[in-house]
Amino acid sequence: MAALRFCYLVLALCSLSVTVSADSGKKEKKKKIIFMNYDPFFSIFYFFAVHLSLECGSPFGDSTYVDKNSITWTGDDKYIKGGEIRYVKSDDRVLQRMRVFTAARKKNCYHIDTMRRGRVLVRATFYYGNYDNKSSPPTFDLHFDGNFWKTVVTSISEVVSYEVIYVMRRDWITVCLARTKDGQFPFISTLEIRSLDWFMYTGIPESYPLFLRRRDPFDYGIIRCIHIVFRIPPIPISIYGRDKSFATVMAVSNTFLLRYPDDPYDRIWSTEIANLGQNRFYSDAYFYYQHSSDVVPSRDEPPPRVLRYGVYAPTPNSSLQIFTLHNYETPAYVNLYFTEFRYNRQLNETRSFTVFKDDKQISLPIWPPYGNFTELTFPNLSVSGTSTFSVVPTTYSTLAPAISALEIFLIGDMLTDGTEGSDALGLIDLQKGFDDVLREWRGDPCLPAPFSYDWIVCNYSYSRPRITAISLGSFGLSGPLPDFESMHALQTIDFHNNSLRGPIPDFLGKLPNLKILNLENNHFSGSIPASLLNNKGLTLMVSGNPDLSSCTRMKINIIVQILFGTIISSIMLHAWA
Repeated sequence: MAALRFCYLVLALCSLSVTVSADSGKKEKKKKIIFMNYDPFFSIFYFFAVHLSLECGSPFGDSTYVDKNSITWTGDDKYIKGGEIRYVKSDDRVLQRMRVFTAARKKNCYHIDTMRRGRVLVRATFYYGNYDNKSSPPTFDLHFDGNFWKTVVTSISEVVSYEVIYVMRRDWITVCLARTKDGQFPFISTLEIRSLDWFMYTGIPESYPLFLRRRDPFDYGIIRCIHIVFRIPPIPISIYGRDKSFATVMAVSNTFLLRYPDDPYDRIWSTEIANLGQNRFYSDAYFYYQHSSDVVPSRDEPPPRVLRYGVYAPTPNSSLQIFTLHNYETPAYVNLYFTEFRYNRQLNETRSFTVFKDDKQISLPIWPPYGNFTELTFPNLSVSGTSTFSVVPTTYSTLAPAISALEIFLIGDMLTDGTEGSDALGLIDLQKGFDDVLREWRGDPCLPAPFSYDWIVCNYSYSRPRITAISLGSFGLSGPLPDFESMHALQTIDFHNNSLRGPIPDFLGKLPNLKILNLENNHFSGSIPASLLNNKGLTLMVSGNPDLSSCTRMKINIIVQILFGTIISSIMLHAWA
């Protein structure tokens, strides 16, 4: 680990003041160096590939705003096309604006590209604030990289935030908002992306996301007796399942947030305070890692301020139960953080405990260190009915069990590989050719089902979705038809009633599954490729293109007349029968 951080130091020094700027519509990526000067535990350079904070709906373009936490916010117009800016009253500047999507389409997507692949934290925040004076906060779906994330249920007055941690499979990230109810318009207030170190949150395979449900520091004298109870519907489910849960916070009066710069990864540690401040502790320990070949360091790097506070049981013989969460479906991913807060322990004093689920011990004995900490991870925690998790003192412990913080995630479905690569690349080429019209469609073309682009049809029977139809009739397209030859699954292509010019591309005749090609009422010129004319299984429609060669148009007209006559004859024979 020490060698790894030395490498980070070198990378950070090499990247100092380096900014990579892209063209309009591209992200400006800044490699940031974070100085942690408050504690030797963090007094090293942290090198982040991405630390992006978008103030959605900001009208200020490239201008930035630095908030009280030293977080730099920028406008979102480089990362999304479409949506309308709306304003709402809030004491927090970044929540005073939002981007609302009123267009009648399935989804609207942010696209952040030119990124380094790795583990990332993505956080989306929504504040309705009755901006439309209808007192009707909307409900809609949230997606990331073609995966379902969450059904967003907004509130008139409360801020709603969702966070996912996962390993990127591509060099870009997409976050989409999908309309699910008529008359309810999706919106977003802020979008944040943070790079995490490769060794963080690695208790599950990289193909599964973690959806945050709680990240609590037991700080500021939270509560005398804390409970963590998972209530699970007693039904069989797969090992990794979709989150269909919700959390309830009981007996709280205030909320405090701890984030950057206290946490250099800008995780938000939310403390709900019940003002029952008995049996809390504060440690003035000088935190450090003991890096050696005999010690396995904690991988998830909780900030020192989280570790310096906590709660402990009323007596040395008491168990410490930890919070209550309702209607959680397994599996869960749980991190527990422990530290010793007493510097002047006597030689005969020992703090030792284990973690129990109901009446079953699920951990080895823990002796939390002073000036360091112990992290206990349960990466695939299966529970059923109502399960209680407790910190129980060992028989030889003379001090009460204590805890500093916890994180609880739900494990999502396996990450999708996305729409078939050749289809997706071909569609990108098509969109580039008509960028002024089609650039608003971003995100995965087909996923998650049924939220495909409005003008394509996807077949989900393959291992990865295939695009089988393009329907861009009357779409206001102009210019030559770009090459999208890689889309081999296409069966129907419809470009009728546009202003397309130039020759009909020969690659259209090479699409092996093409059955219908409608190019009517455009401005194509020249002759029709023989590969199209000789395809007996193809229905070709090119009328309304006055600049096409007359002989080819005559041949097409004859074919159409024959087909029309055949269809009419069949209908009449069927009627007489």
